[in-house]
Amino acid sequence: TKSPVLGETYKNLSAVYLRKGLTEKALEVLEKGVKQNTKFADLRNALGWAYLECQKRREALEQFNYALGLNKNYLEVYLNLTLWYLQESSNNPLDRSALNQATEFVKKAISLDPEFEVAEQKIKDWDEISKLYLILKNRQAQRDTSHIKAICELYFLRFFYEGENLTSPSWQYFLNWLKERIETGMDFPDLR
Repeated sequence: TKSPVLGETYKNLSAVYLRKGLTEKALEVLEKGVKQNTKFADLRNALGWAYLECQKRREALEQFNYALGLNKNYLEVYLNLTLWYLQESSNNPLDRSALNQATEFVKKAISLDPEFEVAEQKIKDWDEISKLYLILKNRQAQRDTSHIKAICELYFLRFFYEGENLTSPSWQYFLNWLKERIETGMDFPDLR
């Protein structure tokens, strides 16, 4: 599959605008990107985040849900939905349904991070869910495409300079690993 037309460019440019506090400009860029790439989960998620930054909560929720519909294993979307429902719970403390939703989304996020474990009985109150959200968001931010790209570049260089020494099992292992990462929802659009 090829990368969506300028999908990463729209996402990265909007991130710069958000960092500079130009939220309306970020929304404009992302909305244009989504029009051109309607089925790109990364852009939908980024647009949801920008809406959340602008306090357009209903629109944010729509985009997060749309992104989740495109990729059921998208860890960051589950985290963003956790945050959305934590905020909703904070705004309506007597309504437990929002906290229950936040709990379900953080549990799903935990299930998508095989290196992170937490006792399920600890996931019950607002403070614990928000703490888990912050931990998982930080862990997710540390995993970017630079790691997988570096591994791909390493294999390319190994093939180029010592191709005769690379064994078939070594290549098969690498290709299966890469395939698994992409198929399980690791969204690496720049590698497609």
